[in-house]
Amino acid sequence: MTSLAGQIRVFLILAFSFVPFTSLRFGALGIGEIIILFCAFALLYMSRNVLTFYKSMLRFYRFWFVYLFVIIVGLSYNAFFLGFSSGREFTGFFDFLSYVFILLTILILSERKLYIGDSPQDFFSRLFLVWGAVFCFFYIVSLFFSSVLGFQLRYYNYFSPLVDNVHQAASITCVMPFVMFHLAVKSDRLFLRTIYAVMGVLFARMALESGSTKAFMGLVVGSLASVGFFLFYKSSGRYKISFNVVSLFFLALISIVFLTFYFDSLSDFAVEFFTENDGEDARKMLYMNGFRHALDSFVFGYGPGSHAPYASGFSDAHNTFLTIFLQGGLIAVLIFVFFLIGVFRSVSGSFLLVGAFFSIFMYVLGGDILRRLPVWVMLIGIYYLSVEQGSALKINKPATM
Repeated sequence: MTSLAGQIRVFLILAFSFVPFTSLRFGALGIGEIIILFCAFALLYMSRNVLTFYKSMLRFYRFWFVYLFVIIVGLSYNAFFLGFSSGREFTGFFDFLSYVFILLTILILSERKLYIGDSPQDFFSRLFLVWGAVFCFFYIVSLFFSSVLGFQLRYYNYFSPLVDNVHQAASITCVMPFVMFHLAVKSDRLFLRTIYAVMGVLFARMALESGSTKAFMGLVVGSLASVGFFLFYKSSGRYKISFNVVSLFFLALISIVFLTFYFDSLSDFAVEFFTENDGEDARKMLYMNGFRHALDSFVFGYGPGSHAPYASGFSDAHNTFLTIFLQGGLIAVLIFVFFLIGVFRSVSGSFLLVGAFFSIFMYVLGGDILRRLPVWVMLIGIYYLSVEQGSALKINKPATM
């Protein structure tokens, strides 16, 4: 059983190495997704249909189970009461399958027997090291060639390796510097520390060269959050509560004073920044129309799919909160907020993983991460890396399938 678990882990790392590169997909599924399905059956066989999940992973699969139920209710309301008046054709089916696949992946990565002879932390450390090697290889090659074997490495001068949309790569490269620096700090081997640190620097360059404003903001906000937590937050030890209360009061006071003197300048800058990065007010109109449309079914939503009114049709909302509001209503938004709070509380013990979390959060605000499997893999990875090996990884009672 130990050797089979190890083989499944190797195949999963191989699968996740393909998943970020959407140009390698053939239709709805690519090589990575097919390998993940194979691993699911192999894990079920190895477990003899009895699955034991880490209790600490409950918030991940509980969120997806509840969310899928809520959007099915929204879809039923849209179908039986609204006559499918909202939604772009086929997007609902595609979204639902994507969500189910993400839930399947979460269940695989939550299964305790997957890590026999290993640990989740070691597994994700190796996975992120492999991601670093692959991305760094493509980045170095892109300095000399814009494509390799017919696959695009750069879109004009922007780094976008083997993806159909630059954000599919940028949403990874802006998060990975913080993950790599965390691994460098935690590693007890000088050689690995050096490798992780170099990869972290290269990931930051990749993010900056992606041309993505969200990736740039992810690096900036993530860095500010990391520095802030390093200086003003105490995760353990004596006087933890007192220190954090004093720090919170001090930061709140400084923020109030700063906003009092510079509120007008900051608001003007924010409006100007959004306007400059919102070509022809497209994002502004999409958000406004999408929010108004969501209010027409704010309890149930409209189910999976694209529901933001745009150009005599419906479009993706390009904002995770708005997408969730449109698909599952206010209930879905609340469960997503509670989910994010739970993940944040867990990663708050590491100032660098806090940076990774806030970098992902920039893509939550400016994009839609619900269908992005690599983003969920990173979320699970930083969550596992944030818990202490052993005692924090509690186990649920066996569930028979």
